[in-house]
Amino acid sequence: MTSILIDRYEAATRAGLQFDECRDVWSALGYKISPVFKDYLDIYRRQDIAKTVVDRLVGATWREMPLLIDTDNEEQESKFETAWKDIAEVHFLRDRFKRADKLACLGRYSAMLFGLANQADFNQPVAPGRSGPDGLLYVMPYHEDNAQIDKYEEDQTSPRYGWPTQYTLKTQLNRNESKKINNVTAHWTRVVHISRENLESDVFGTPLLECIYNLTFDMLKVVGGAAEAYWLLAKAPLQADLRSDARPLTPDEETALKDQIDELQHNMRRVLHSSGLDLKYLNSGTADPRGPFDVLIKLISAATGIPQRVLMGAEAGELASTQDSKNFAEQIIERQQSYGDVKIVRPTADLLIEAGILPEPANGDYEVRWGDLPGPNQAEEAEVMDKTASAVSKFAQSTNIITPGEVRAGYLGLPPENPDLTEPCTHDDDEVDEEQDDETEGDDEDTTPPDDEVDEDSGDDK
Repeated sequence: MTSILIDRYEAATRAGLQFDECRDVWSALGYKISPVFKDYLDIYRRQDIAKTVVDRLVGATWREMPLLIDTDNEEQESKFETAWKDIAEVHFLRDRFKRADKLACLGRYSAMLFGLANQADFNQPVAPGRSGPDGLLYVMPYHEDNAQIDKYEEDQTSPRYGWPTQYTLKTQLNRNESKKINNVTAHWTRVVHISRENLESDVFGTPLLECIYNLTFDMLKVVGGAAEAYWLLAKAPLQADLRSDARPLTPDEETALKDQIDELQHNMRRVLHSSGLDLKYLNSGTADPRGPFDVLIKLISAATGIPQRVLMGAEAGELASTQDSKNFAEQIIERQQSYGDVKIVRPTADLLIEAGILPEPANGDYEVRWGDLPGPNQAEEAEVMDKTASAVSKFAQSTNIITPGEVRAGYLGLPPENPDLTEPCTHDDDEVDEEQDDETEGDDEDTTPPDDEVDEDSGDDK
């Protein structure tokens, strides 16, 4: 453990060095060399963009509680599937998963402790049983500072070699000044260990905010500096000149004048009493922070993979584009499958099955099924349809191989209006020529009645 911390510190200190370590860029820019969990927690609580990065990813991942499926029967739930849904609802598992996920994003790992009925000794392994859903008492998430790893598996022949075998979990029992902390020693079978973006170690992951930690302070400089500049310069600086014919001020007068100027600059005083002074305001202007701000947002978006418009919500009254939404949805799906499934949901289900709280799944296996992510809204669908209609129109003008039925089914997602629309909307050249010939022959026919008919009509008239 100590060697890991030393290695991380040395790597961090080398990152900001240039010119054979003659220039320390990070120190010159005010960056912390080796931030720890408390530093990430502080900027999550106080830095708007840091909180948004974590909440966007975690919130989208756990938008719905995943289901566990152990049969192919879509019409009737199995006992295993029903028990999982009941436990998730009673113990608010989706909320617990979200909190544990956030804590894992803020640190190198987090942990969830499972309180089991009739198994009060946390230091002992989980005993197999058949307690049913009532056997689960609670689920408690812990961040890495409150989930200290005491022991590791040192047996090189064990499948869990290098993994924790014992934790000390610190639970704060009140929020008063005199905090009461309850320490619990827990066996690893009672804990779900969560870490993300693992590199060399399976135990310690990479904090989500680590790659943008410096950028969050750059953002603070830009936004906070612009706000401070506006505060100072919105009320233009005041210059006081002592006239050449004025008598020198006494020490008491200088003190009184200074106090008045301070009140004028920092408080609500609007009138200054002076004698022998010429006062004037200096022209000043504030820098526009939008350029540096946009650059930082682009860098944060690139580092986290969150599209800018998704990160900022609405930009200039526009929602995230369809492509942005698609890219973010693909990232969330990958995160659900490779992280949420493997690191959180399955370890939880396996622990509950081992303890007899969940029944054994049919055939001894189950599937983690995630809910569908939100699709495009009406405005985005209208934009897609407009572009599609324009493309189809241009395509149809240059070729006749596309049919109205294909347009309705393939591009607009509509059923055929009638079976005839599935046929190509083109005519055979020979058929067109025959139709034109028939029309011409019809026009050439003599419509004048025969002479006999004319004579008979004339006789009748007489």
